[in-house]
Amino acid sequence: MQRRKLYLDYFAALAPVHLKIPIVPLALLTLLAACSSPPPPPAPCAQGLIGGSACQALASFQRAEASQNLQARLFVDGTDSMRGFVNATGATTRYQQLLRALEDGLQQFPQVQRQSFKFGTSVAAVPSERRLNVLAGKNQDFYKGVGLYTELEQVLNDRYLPSRSGQLGVIVTDLFQRDTDVTSLIRLLKNRYLQKGWVVGIVGVESAFDGVVFDLDTEQAKKSIRANRPVYALVLGSYVDVAHYFDGINQADSNLQKQAQFLIFTARPFRSRVNFFSEAPAVEAGDGGLIDMGLLEDERTYWFRLQGEPPTATFKACGQVEPLPYALAAEVGGDWRAQVLAVPTGTKPRPLPAEVVQVRTDAGSCETAAKDNPPSRPLGVAVQVETKALNSEQSADYFFALAAHPELNTFPRWWDSWNTDDAVNEPSRTLHLKQFLRSLAAVALNENAGSDLSMYFYIRR
Repeated sequence: MQRRKLYLDYFAALAPVHLKIPIVPLALLTLLAACSSPPPPPAPCAQGLIGGSACQALASFQRAEASQNLQARLFVDGTDSMRGFVNATGATTRYQQLLRALEDGLQQFPQVQRQSFKFGTSVAAVPSERRLNVLAGKNQDFYKGVGLYTELEQVLNDRYLPSRSGQLGVIVTDLFQRDTDVTSLIRLLKNRYLQKGWVVGIVGVESAFDGVVFDLDTEQAKKSIRANRPVYALVLGSYVDVAHYFDGINQADSNLQKQAQFLIFTARPFRSRVNFFSEAPAVEAGDGGLIDMGLLEDERTYWFRLQGEPPTATFKACGQVEPLPYALAAEVGGDWRAQVLAVPTGTKPRPLPAEVVQVRTDAGSCETAAKDNPPSRPLGVAVQVETKALNSEQSADYFFALAAHPELNTFPRWWDSWNTDDAVNEPSRTLHLKQFLRSLAAVALNENAGSDLSMYFYIRR
């Protein structure tokens, strides 16, 4: 052993000075590494800081492909008030075009099992081998045998339209309902379909009408009218199936495409969840403030370290918003909601006042983003944190969950031009159409509660 030590000392003495490396205890090296690169906070989903539905939204989105084997059920309002759309003279009406396109659009799917019905206060099957544009578009006798009044709840149930994957429901109606109860219809669509991830699509077109609107149920109103009158197809299913079906309808009849209105009401009107940290945020320079530490492993949550004792800290971020085809346009304004949690090591998270953070939309945050990348559009935000409020613990991570609620500020013009609140004096328009569509849009967006427009980040003191 003594001889071995002498050899080591000899070769060590011969080594150049720049190759001599001091022996540092392993524990000290580990400590130095930890100081230079602190471990990041845990992902908020793993820590249970955000709800399960929000975590699910992070991990998944609309499936990309339409159903390969579709079960479709078509229902035509068979009440007397629809009889005025029938034209047996040989001239093709838009109502007939709509009925034909609704059937032909199903050819967009590889395999389809189709059933057809008529309904009013009851439901009756009709021969599926007969074309609806002939059976219901040219034959007034079709509008018999199911009662005088339109009751959509007759088909909006598990017997006829269960909310299951691979199924599509199509309901052709003038939207005149008995008692004109818009609230009950909205509640039914919400509870049975929107809450379960389905969407409600609508195709509307004005067609020649010559008849009586019996649903008004007043002697004064029971007089024949001759005018163009709106008729609709409500379409229920998954977003991808309904949008695929709309594409098929447009391909089936290019003339109808120019005349008809297409809309999809969905809780998730964007193609993907907006990622505000796809590029590094811009941190405001100054004495003290935020140090950019990068993304966590979930690739959605950012984290910063706080340097010094500034009263506030600010950063700017930019995301890309891409609306879904056919979805009602939603805007992002000032309706941001915040949740702030102190997350000390080894203890339970504690809530802090939401006023600790302020968020505003800021176009300047997206100065480097592509300006002409339709259909995407940049959405910039500026975030300011009252850092003096982050002193409840000596050392802690502070978690911020920000969510913008989409706003409906503009609506299609046809909602007004086809609407009436006085169907007795304006029987060629749809009673309470605007109320129905606005309520449907609001209910659909509320089901999502901003989870696709959310931003998560930590600040560590």
